[in-house]
Amino acid sequence: MLTISVAVHNNWHLTKKFLESIFNLTTVPYRLVVTDNASTDETTEALRALAAEEKIELVRNEKNLGFSEPHRRAFATCPGEFFAVLNNDLVVCQGWAEEMLVEFQKDEKVVQVGLKRSCCALDNEGTGGPGEDVEYLEASFMIVRAPEIRLLRGGLFDPMYQFAYYEDSDLSLRIRQAGLKLAAVDLPITHLGAATTAGSRSACSRTRLWCGAPAPAAT
Repeated sequence: MLTISVAVHNNWHLTKKFLESIFNLTTVPYRLVVTDNASTDETTEALRALAAEEKIELVRNEKNLGFSEPHRRAFATCPGEFFAVLNNDLVVCQGWAEEMLVEFQKDEKVVQVGLKRSCCALDNEGTGGPGEDVEYLEASFMIVRAPEIRLLRGGLFDPMYQFAYYEDSDLSLRIRQAGLKLAAVDLPITHLGAATTAGSRSACSRTRLWCGAPAPAAT
């Protein structure tokens, strides 16, 4: 079974479309863990209603814990082999999960699969940008093989990244340092809020939308 994790903070109009796409276009067995990071709009009540219908597993935080911590906690509950981290401002496509999961079958050393059009190259500051070589995969849309990730120093997202920013750069680097591999697929995923881009600082834009995080100062 695939465990899907999403962290949200307000923006129900985006989260609603994301959830509808998951419900309608995900055909592999899955469980969906939604972490509400202290939302103050209609998100909270809407998610409670979905949880009552057993469409999602809802975790409600009384304060905003950011991006990394909610996914670390959801990862700890993952009962199966695969764990997905998704952005709540996207709409998935038909067959998205199958196309990503097949990459793990092609090479047993592949433990992280993400999008080709996301940032794949890293600069010297650890910031993602476009590139031909897959050095890094954004956590905006990824699946990992859980047993191997648990064995990595730092696990899914290293706790040193307390709120957000660069946790996914670090994950991809640790995977490669362990002699394991990344793979990227080309899928027609729609980003409704333009929260994930292929340019510099894209991870910062992504996390501000998901978690209400302030942007780091530009240098």
